[in-house]
Amino acid sequence: MEHQAAFDGLTFGTVIDVGANKGQFSLFSRYLWPQAKIIAFEPQPDQAKIFRGLNIQNADLLDLALGSETSKTQLHIASRKDSSSLLPLGEEQKEIFSMDEVGTIEVDVKRLDQVLTSADLAAPTLMKIDVQGFEYEVLEGATELLPYIDYIYLELSVVELYVGQKLYDEVTKLLSANGFSETNENSLKIKKDVQFDALFVRK
Repeated sequence: MEHQAAFDGLTFGTVIDVGANKGQFSLFSRYLWPQAKIIAFEPQPDQAKIFRGLNIQNADLLDLALGSETSKTQLHIASRKDSSSLLPLGEEQKEIFSMDEVGTIEVDVKRLDQVLTSADLAAPTLMKIDVQGFEYEVLEGATELLPYIDYIYLELSVVELYVGQKLYDEVTKLLSANGFSETNENSLKIKKDVQFDALFVRK
């Protein structure tokens, strides 16, 4: 429920939950927007199984990771599953959040705009992205769909927590180029010197 303040006064017809994990944000979305259609993505089989066990009404889960191109790649599993990433865990991530990489699994990766079309989205649409350092690549793979998305809520880092991840300035530049600006009053500043959640709206 920590996210609720970021969405004060907003309502959505569709929620795209990228990096759904066990269904935390999808459950939150169902509570806040009972009529919204939820389309979720989670590549970790054990986490996806827990999600499905929640039986969230009007929610579809796809067992995929999202990125800039279609591929099969290794997902780096963290000792805390919700910190797993398509990028290797960096030393800062391990130290700050007291975790380690415990293994890898092969997962399918697709572009979002190859999986969904504008016809799948009931306006207004929110896309939430929490993929542990891979947010930039998810956005790169959604360029054909971004014109039909009204808000984007994502986790951004100001230090490199995952090897090779794009940081705040690079991600916000990409968002700006695609017509989005940050709504500062709706950003959730958690560990703001390291990473935080921010809400962007179509200009």
